[in-house]
Amino acid sequence: MMADSRYGQWECRRDPRIRRPIATLGNIASDGIPHLASEVQLLYKAASPRPKDELDLVAALPVLTATQRRWLADALTLVHPGRPWRDRLSPSR
Repeated sequence: MMADSRYGQWECRRDPRIRRPIATLGNIASDGIPHLASEVQLLYKAASPRPKDELDLVAALPVLTATQRRWLADALTLVHPGRPWRDRLSPSR
């Protein structure tokens, strides 16, 4: 995934309009374990969601910030228009 970068920016291989600074791709959990930002991981899972991906979305929704939800909704609109996950990202849900 990191190979899909240029000038410090990650570009989504599915649509190069989806990009962000590499420094924002990951987080570090409270136990010190680094992980991919949830909204980015969910973008990849949305391509062909399996039951376990649906469970991941359900688990992530309560903790995604409004900014993360907006980024994911915008990315899904570009790369997976019409997929049901997009409608579930409204901050009021």
